[in-house]
Amino acid sequence: MRASCAPYSRVRKLLTSVSAAALLAAQMGSASAHTVSIGYAFAGPGSVNIWYGSYHADATYTEADLLLRSNNGFYSIVPFTMIMSTKPTGLVDGVTNFYSNSAGTALVGTPQIVSSTDGSGGSYNPATRTILNWQGVTFNNLRPGVYTFTYNPLSMPTVEWHPINEIIRTNTFTLTAQDVLGIDSFASYATNTNQRAVARARYVDRRGRLQPAPLQHRGAAAGADGEFLQPVVRRSARSGLARGVPAERCLPLDHDGSARRRHARRRLRCVA
Repeated sequence: MRASCAPYSRVRKLLTSVSAAALLAAQMGSASAHTVSIGYAFAGPGSVNIWYGSYHADATYTEADLLLRSNNGFYSIVPFTMIMSTKPTGLVDGVTNFYSNSAGTALVGTPQIVSSTDGSGGSYNPATRTILNWQGVTFNNLRPGVYTFTYNPLSMPTVEWHPINEIIRTNTFTLTAQDVLGIDSFASYATNTNQRAVARARYVDRRGRLQPAPLQHRGAAAGADGEFLQPVVRRSARSGLARGVPAERCLPLDHDGSARRRHARRRLRCVA
């Protein structure tokens, strides 16, 4: 009696089914890796590092490029050049580092459960996953302004660096004059008590406008004659003079703290 081929046929179909299921599972597992964090970190005067994070362990290479533009006219597109497997210095959740909310409509400071919106199958649950790799790029010699950066993925990105959604691609930061100059205070340039007080104060410029101290020590910030301008003080209601300080303290000061007497040509007024 000839043996039936039916059992072999069933086994072959079963193996085929199992292989297909395993392949599908592998593909789904691979597709679940995505870029899910976006951040920036100041890297010195006029320099900024921009980072994107993926929760896939295989994201150990850089991919695609980044667009940075500003309201001051700056515009540049550069490829990613840095890769890190530990959270880069300066990335602080909710301050300089962000994630997509669950709805995919806004950036938030705390990781949330989020799924891909483009059908690629990606999903991120911060309870079971963590960011494992970051790719970044550095921009130098930036001027003060408001900057917007946007991740430009490949037309067919790898799953490791595939953006989880559109909101995770773009963010904005502001560079002030202090960020560009790298100076928080001019007190360290002062040589006496009066100048140290001046360096911490606010000033009235030559046009009578109130200005913060870091922009008014012209010797350090603008490379002029190095004079310190005197802080704004309040006038006495009766005499009109600055209360508690000599009238000469409303004049420009030399580095040694002495008032310049040539104020007829260039007077710095006190304000109430």
